[in-house]
Amino acid sequence: MNNSQAIYHLQKTHDELVKISTLIVGFKKAIEDDSATRLAEITLRASRGTLLKNEQEQKKLDADSAALSTKIREDETRLYNGKVRSPKEMIELQNEIAHQRSRLITLEENSFECLTANEKLSADVAKAESDLATIRSSHSAKIEKLHRENDAAAEKMTKMQTAYADQRAMCSAELLAHFDRLLLSKNNIAVALIDEDCCGVCGTQLSKQVVLSSRSAENPNVCPTCNRMLFNEH
Repeated sequence: MNNSQAIYHLQKTHDELVKISTLIVGFKKAIEDDSATRLAEITLRASRGTLLKNEQEQKKLDADSAALSTKIREDETRLYNGKVRSPKEMIELQNEIAHQRSRLITLEENSFECLTANEKLSADVAKAESDLATIRSSHSAKIEKLHRENDAAAEKMTKMQTAYADQRAMCSAELLAHFDRLLLSKNNIAVALIDEDCCGVCGTQLSKQVVLSSRSAENPNVCPTCNRMLFNEH
């Protein structure tokens, strides 16, 4: 294997390492992402809070209704037991009782509305609990799968790193230094394949001599435009 072939295979291995590294970063990000679970928990807390508030409102309405019913009975007892003798006082008491009955009807209607709302809110809470359980189960299965894929990628990366080190050992120090400089300055692409007599990266038309010699050259030719090392695999 000449230097051109060696440096080309080194580039291919480097590309694979970059891909695997990107995959592992993605796996880590996905494993740490529990936004769906947090959102479901927030929804459940909000549903429970709304239900609790409505239940408390209904209890208050029921308590007010009970107290008002007691007051109406007490006033009716006063009205009909003969203790109220003044016509004016009797009329005032009758008006008060009528007002209280009207208010009692409103309280009871509001309480019924709360009761009806509580049934729907209870259903919302039950659905939120079910959704959260489903999301947690799905998330757990997803995390297990991601861990398996991450472990497989990490194992593959270890093997590729070993292969990369072995391939670097086959290249001269001068060639490696040039390769590494190009990786840093050329967006991780130090070697360009020749494609239809052009540089496969920047598209520069190459001379026939460069194209032909790149098939068997001991040392790689260089693109006159982007300065990447060239390799002709055909």
